[in-house]
Amino acid sequence: RRLYLGFNFVRDTGANLICFHCHKLEELELSYCHLTDLSGLEIAKNLQNLKKLNLSTLLHAGSNKFTTATFNSLLGNLKELQFLSMSIEFIIVDDNPIDNMDALLTEEPIRLKKLQL
Repeated sequence: RRLYLGFNFVRDTGANLICFHCHKLEELELSYCHLTDLSGLEIAKNLQNLKKLNLSTLLHAGSNKFTTATFNSLLGNLKELQFLSMSIEFIIVDDNPIDNMDALLTEEPIRLKKLQL
């Protein structure tokens, strides 16, 4: 239920394969990988059991970064998520504001125990 692939330079194709075949994952470490919005959206859609997700220090080519829409999808769809680590410099603030950040951190029961940006 744990998969640690940090520093393995996984790209979208590899991350998407994980999403399609490892639905029971509870912990996923993909720091220092080459991921884009495509991977973020697939994680949000397919890995509903995640409790811990580490996407810190993502390596991007050009402008391939996570948008706030993807960030919102991760926070909104992963109902079991308790720990999220992302690099704030890799989130593009687009036309979508970050939704309900206050509620995510203060609503009872507090679901997200640690948010590291």
